[in-house]
Amino acid sequence: MRFIRLAEELLKKETLALPDIVEILGQRPYPLKASVQQYLEELRERKVEDSEAVNAKETETETVATESNSEEEDKEKEEEKETTSTDESKKDK
Repeated sequence: MRFIRLAEELLKKETLALPDIVEILGQRPYPLKASVQQYLEELRERKVEDSEAVNAKETETETVATESNSEEEDKEKEEEKETTSTDESKKDK
């Protein structure tokens, strides 16, 4: 079953990194060198940090977009008020 999943992942990505292979097949029957284990841990940490940064940026973008929409709505309301007051003053004349 693990080899089928490996094959499916290879069809999707064409290239798999060691962390991907370990995730699919599991740990090796013999231990990895300490330097390789450290490298894999750094990759995991980077992946988490990158995903957190992306989430933070998306949240910031949504906030800016919401603020921008609110500002645009406020400007439109002010313009409507000005137009309405201008129309009323023309009627009075």
